[in-house]
Amino acid sequence: MPSACHFRTIDLGKKLSSFVTAPPIHDTQTMDKLTNSELNRLILEEHQPANKDELGHLLTHIFQSFTTEIPAAEELAIPLSSVPQSARLDGLRTFSVEPDGVPMINLYDTEKHRWNWVLPSSYERNCSPTKNREQKGVESDKGEWILVDEAATNAEKLAHRTIDTSSTEDVNITENSLSESVSSGGAGSLDDQMPSSNSEGSSDSSNDGNEAMASEEDFNQSSTEHIFGSFFNVVSVALLGKQPELAQKNHLSRNWSAANSSRPVRGEDIKCKPDLALLDDVEARWDTIKAVCELTASPYTPSGTLAKTLDTKAYLLLKHQPWRRFALMISLCASYRELRVHLYDHSGGVVSACTHIDRQPNKYLQIFSSVVFGGLECIGYDPSINIFKHTLDQTIKSHSNWLPIHVLKDLKDQEVKAASEGKGEGESEVESESESESESEGEGEGEGEGEGEGQDSKTTSQDTSETQDDDEFPVELPIEVPEDPLRAPLPEPIGKIRVNDHYYDMLEIIFSSQGLVGRGSVCYLARKDEEEFIIKDHLVLGGEKEAMNEINMMKKMSGVRGVPTLIKHWFVESGNKVDRTSNYRFKVLRSLKGTSRTHVRLVLKPRARPLHKFRLKLELLSSIHDIVKIQKEAVEERKVLHRDCSLNNAMIEDDGKDTHGMLIDWEFAVNILKSGNYAVGGTGTLPFMSRALLLQLHLCDPDGADERKKASCSKAKVAPLVRHGYHDDLESMFYIFIWICIEFRGPLGMKRKLDNTHDWIPHQWSASKFKVCCDSKTSFFWHTEHYVEELSKQFHPYFKKLLPVALEWYYLMREPTKVTFDDVIEMLERHITNLPMNEPSPELLVSRWLLKGLKAEHSVSSGEEGESQSLVDETSRNNKRVIDYRWTLEIAPKSKRSKTGY
Repeated sequence: MPSACHFRTIDLGKKLSSFVTAPPIHDTQTMDKLTNSELNRLILEEHQPANKDELGHLLTHIFQSFTTEIPAAEELAIPLSSVPQSARLDGLRTFSVEPDGVPMINLYDTEKHRWNWVLPSSYERNCSPTKNREQKGVESDKGEWILVDEAATNAEKLAHRTIDTSSTEDVNITENSLSESVSSGGAGSLDDQMPSSNSEGSSDSSNDGNEAMASEEDFNQSSTEHIFGSFFNVVSVALLGKQPELAQKNHLSRNWSAANSSRPVRGEDIKCKPDLALLDDVEARWDTIKAVCELTASPYTPSGTLAKTLDTKAYLLLKHQPWRRFALMISLCASYRELRVHLYDHSGGVVSACTHIDRQPNKYLQIFSSVVFGGLECIGYDPSINIFKHTLDQTIKSHSNWLPIHVLKDLKDQEVKAASEGKGEGESEVESESESESESEGEGEGEGEGEGEGQDSKTTSQDTSETQDDDEFPVELPIEVPEDPLRAPLPEPIGKIRVNDHYYDMLEIIFSSQGLVGRGSVCYLARKDEEEFIIKDHLVLGGEKEAMNEINMMKKMSGVRGVPTLIKHWFVESGNKVDRTSNYRFKVLRSLKGTSRTHVRLVLKPRARPLHKFRLKLELLSSIHDIVKIQKEAVEERKVLHRDCSLNNAMIEDDGKDTHGMLIDWEFAVNILKSGNYAVGGTGTLPFMSRALLLQLHLCDPDGADERKKASCSKAKVAPLVRHGYHDDLESMFYIFIWICIEFRGPLGMKRKLDNTHDWIPHQWSASKFKVCCDSKTSFFWHTEHYVEELSKQFHPYFKKLLPVALEWYYLMREPTKVTFDDVIEMLERHITNLPMNEPSPELLVSRWLLKGLKAEHSVSSGEEGESQSLVDETSRNNKRVIDYRWTLEIAPKSKRSKTGY
């Protein structure tokens, strides 16, 4: 490949979100490789401004809303007693504001051009074990919350000795509390803040909480991370003491915490440990962290270890906070003195020019104050979206979706009532089921269809025996109780979102895409004037002209049942101009051409739920049938090709009378051309791409050769045209169907846990290289005997009645170019008529599974003391939300909601 040209993998349709769905990525090394590939030549580094005191283009742009005057470094002073002994320099000059007042020191030494704080120049793990032992009495892991407005007032009074510290134990900032805050390096207990045992530059590599940690006797709070955490926090207090206007009224201050420098942030499979996290909460989670600071004594390089860990942590911030415009990261390199600000958005990244914290103290204070005291828009949040913090805490924290045992009785009563109503007789299906289970107890649990047929001698109808088959397989514990969207309570708003001059209540985040580079799509369920809408928030590659494609295509598809109706659209604004990713870049190098994205927000109706959240198997198959009919009408009557059929774009709409399938996301749809050749942009999501498309993309892709992150004058090769026809979309629908039947284990999105002991088909389809993915799908259709058997084994037992559909569709798709819409529609209609109409509701089905699992657990543990509580223990150990690759929120139950249509 010529050195002056390169490929961008994102241009060829590779999406990071495709790689992490199955199998999940659990290690930072793999994640670093994926983010590194996605950011190939997309990181723009700014040059040093002619005037070194200027912030440069990036920082001037993102900090433009922060206008408070910042005190000069030489004006900052703190009490000497607030400086820990380990942080004190020799020969500190003290002064007093009043005679016999508190000894004070200047925080910055203008003669020696350094901070009056012992800041290491190489990595340090510990200093004085004695001091650590003296602090063993500290037990709280809640940290200290400092109200900024009070902090400013009290710090100022303390500096002028107007607070009687002996009689104000409840004051937030006193000499003692300041000293404790400074020495602790942020919120958390000693256990939370033990320094990392890893060598520098590899702090993310291993410790997941299971490894043996060094004892408290071995370490103190003087690791490099804690030293800088303490220093940053005391700078905040000194700034507030000198300039109280920095405080934001009625807000908690943002503090830097080193608590997770030695252990991963909780709630994420990818075990990352930020050196410092900026928080306004007591606990660091990826949904609460405002910014991250990484430390290294080595010089900064775009491809270095520090840069890679910043990439992954930026990915995690955007994944868990999808409403952000960008993720803001900070690095301290070259003996911990060179500060850089790193911005990551959905077009790549920008790195600010270097600021030396000793030689350029005022510039450092300007950057520091903008991050810590500036508005949320300064650190990447969208001012047109307001997330209610108190609501978010309630919905994201460990609000369990697991069923406690004490409600099993209520479930059993509900099951008895539902079964009795369904039969119209006094005989309870639950009773007959319990009798049959007791008869077969000695034969083991769930022996298949044959066993189920002979269990209930009282039930003779074929429909009822078929219904019981849904229940005849080993129950996987624990069982999460899914929430039925049709019976869910009307949710309370979690925030506000603006579209033009109108504000909508945000009720739920239905979907959020993952990945650094891409559209960054988020779909919100919203409400205005008691009417519900879907708001799609995303970034379109290109300008307003390209953004209008989806709008025009939806207008062209208007009137087709199963295609969303566009209510209004808005090009989101930032600072009175359209929000584009190019606004953050001071210039566009050749490698960045064609990467700018425009922020667009669409208001759509009606609301829908994902296909995998079906209620009945009949509904699943009928919805797929409807989507194929939508594809047929689009191609044959409207001359439109969708080109992006994936699991996330297949939906189910409830129109108040019935349900039917929907096909959303028409951004990459095109008017059909005679040549059949189109730009790569909408080839689909990797696991659901057809074999023909994968082969074409493989021939265009060097599979990651010559990757380098730094933007350059190398020109990105224009992605070639690919041949895309309706049969490719039909093949995608087949993969979606197979994916659901293997990846899920029940209705309403009950996710299945696929272990590593088997070579699962969805894992094969999720390879990160086009060739590997293409080969796996080609093999899937070529080795018929083997994969027919594998489908039978890998389908979850709940979907066993759909296996004949899968096998017939499998044989149809072996030669996809010969398959027509009518072939697939006729096949699906035939199997739909054979499915039972009286499937048990999801609630009844899960109730049976819970009772069955409880009984099996009890029978295993009988006779052993204490074992009767094993299910309780198992439930307790797994008392966490099951999150798949989308955002979910649970809301406190309220009154039953009605189905809504247009």
